[in-house]
Amino acid sequence: IAGVGTATITATQAATATHEAGEVSYTLNVSLASTANDIVNFTLAEQTGSATINADDHTVAIEVAYGTDVTNLTPTITVSPDATINPASGAAQNFTDPVTYTVTAQNATEQVWTVTVTVAVEQ
Repeated sequence: IAGVGTATITATQAATATHEAGEVSYTLNVSLASTANDIVNFTLAEQTGSATINADDHTVAIEVAYGTDVTNLTPTITVSPDATINPASGAAQNFTDPVTYTVTAQNATEQVWTVTVTVAVEQ
């Protein structure tokens, strides 16, 4: 069985001292671990617009309001179903320079993402 699904296996059982001969059916449920390790949403309370998430380059770019102190920002990050992220969503970070995050898929495949925060120019 490849992928995800259900298979019914039928086998013939020979007679024994405690069981009669006959067919026995078994149901086997197969589920492969997910390989998805993407950042699907990234938000900051101070952002000026939606984050730009580039799944091909594994980057996130986001702009925050003019005057924002980027040394202590707390992002809310959503990742692929069944994946985890490190550092964790909700953990304050210093975004003076780009910050790297590692997203780990359910099957343990890791992907490093780079998040860049820029401050809007004064209007």
